[in-house]
Parts: sequence; C-alpha cells; structure tokens
Amino acid sequence: MIASNVQTELTRNELLKSSHPTLAGTIVPTLANPDVDHFSQEDYEFLKFHGVYQQDDRDKRKVAKQYIFMVRTKFPGGAIGPDQYLT
Repeated sequence: MIASNVQTELTRNELLKSSHPTLAGTIVPTLANPDVDHFSQEDYEFLKFHGVYQQDDRDKRKVAKQYIFMVRTKFPGGAIGPDQYLT
C-alpha cells in the first residue's frame, strides 16, 4: 500500500455537521419565532439531513414566495391506513 499525506478539504455540509453535532442548527429558535416565514440556508441544509425539504410554492411564486415542506418518510409495504396518519 502507498501511504498518502494528502489532506482533503471538508465539504460545506461536512463542516456544518462537524460544527453542530446534534444536526439541529438554529431550527428550534426559527420555529419559535412567529415573524420568520422560512428557514435560513444553513437550517435548510440541516432540514435536508433529516429528510425535510423546504421549497417555495411555484404556483404562488409570481405574487410572493410562500414556503411549503415535503417530508420524506418510509413505511413498511409502502402504504399506511387512515389511523396511522394520526400517530
């Protein structure tokens, strides 16, 4: 084996993860602030780590940006019943 002394630079996301080990960023204070209508770019990255995606509503983009969320989930068999939506 050839030993290499080359150090690779951390990517932006790797730096975020190393600086915030809980992967929370400032998500909680942002949620608690009623004046904020969307997450910062840094918090957006943290949300993606957890499978939550912030995007603006394309249908309302011409008027003003209105943000919506898409949550990526996994269900056994790919289906859930109405009662499972509540849990």
